[in-house]
Amino acid sequence: MAAALQPHKSRYWLNADPKDAAVFEQQVRDVCETYRAAPKRLETEGIHTVCVDEKTSIQALEPAAPTKPMRPGLIERREVEYKSGVLKSVPTRKAFLCDASHRVRFVYVPKHTSWLNQIEIWFSILSRRVIRRGEFRSTADLRDRILKFIDYYNDTMAKPFKWTYAGRPLNV
Repeated sequence: MAAALQPHKSRYWLNADPKDAAVFEQQVRDVCETYRAAPKRLETEGIHTVCVDEKTSIQALEPAAPTKPMRPGLIERREVEYKSGVLKSVPTRKAFLCDASHRVRFVYVPKHTSWLNQIEIWFSILSRRVIRRGEFRSTADLRDRILKFIDYYNDTMAKPFKWTYAGRPLNV
């Protein structure tokens, strides 16, 4: 039975723990309504719906030191350093998002509900195919590999994600 363990695999998880359940439920409904209305808004008004997020494993992180390989009794260890950019801190993100030159309406997902953000589906694909266990010589190398994958994905695999969650608790 011990052979069934896979210590080399891990997955992040975190449950939403809203302070105000009513506010949380309204935020979830707003996100779901935005997704449901997106196809009609595009068709009738030419309005595009875009999902965005920052994701640590996809941000331009350059190794500050070489990866230390797995050895008996030790897991692989990676050192990364978050260099700079618009998403570096809360103040830089806030300044970017509040820039009056953007004609954008933001609908925020509640804290710890990345499963509500459709870009997370694509991030998962990108992570599995390009980012996970990748090492990049520079931010330019990371950018080039991501852009090449985007071209490949768009040419061979891209299709709309079908959103079915309606914002109501699932019966488990």
